[in-house]
Amino acid sequence: MTNETSPKEVSVWLRKPTCLDAIAERVHELIGLEGQSDREAAKTLRQEGHNVNSGNVWYTYRRWYEMQGWPVPDKPYNNGKPRKSR
Repeated sequence: MTNETSPKEVSVWLRKPTCLDAIAERVHELIGLEGQSDREAAKTLRQEGHNVNSGNVWYTYRRWYEMQGWPVPDKPYNNGKPRKSR
């Protein structure tokens, strides 16, 4: 093997993902595949032991697409579900 074809040394730093990056796949499942709203997904995640709110879920849903290198799809308000009156 000559110097021209030998692989170059690469340094890689590994770290734990941020809390929101760590749940991005689950958020994608809840919103993108199961059709939950941001609030419903936040409630589900809290029941699973994650300390999140609907704002965190909104961001994390978009972050999942960013991590895949894909554009975020347009989705209607509340994922198309009517807003519940209080």
